[in-house]
Amino acid sequence: MALVFGAFKFWDWIKYRVGVITVAMAMLSLNEWAVLTGIFCTIGTFFVNWYYEHKKFLRSTARDINCE
Repeated sequence: MALVFGAFKFWDWIKYRVGVITVAMAMLSLNEWAVLTGIFCTIGTFFVNWYYEHKKFLRSTARDINCE
């Protein structure tokens, strides 16, 4: 019996979360979501680019130190 009640609690938790997400998504229009998505993708691209450029810089400085 405890397993059944645990399953109900789990699905109630899922339904509550989906409801909260639906309300949050309804607060903005499609255009506003598109702008936010573009902003987040741009920020993500910046950090990915910075990470790989930093790795390339470290590799080049390590190579310069080893060549001396």
